[in-house]
Amino acid sequence: MGEFESGIPLDRRSVDIKVNQPMGEYSMADLSFVATIALVALLTAFAFVTLIKLLDGSISMSGMLANGKDQPNDPERVVMLIGTIAGAFAYFSYGLKSIGTGGTLPPVPQEAVMALGGSNFLYIFGKIFRPRK
Repeated sequence: MGEFESGIPLDRRSVDIKVNQPMGEYSMADLSFVATIALVALLTAFAFVTLIKLLDGSISMSGMLANGKDQPNDPERVVMLIGTIAGAFAYFSYGLKSIGTGGTLPPVPQEAVMALGGSNFLYIFGKIFRPRK
């Protein structure tokens, strides 16, 4: 009977565990790369399914850019939507460029924070000062 690293007795006949066995030829960098590719594939699939549902009408977009039915689109909502999508895409592509640099998310660029803050400011400004109908 052998001992496990913590001093707990290990009966090798009843437990098939190999102690101090190397992981093999694969490193954590390889695992990280595979996980990144799988995550990108999953997010791409989600985006594709969402786009298909938008195009076939399963997801209703009516009223998303206007205050109510039969109302014109509000410019501040359009700016906020475009800014949010552009910011998310820019950060996603920035994150893809920094794959393999330590396994952490990259910091959000200051320009992106300012752009998103500006689009949110325009949205709030438009909501406050737009005349109600």
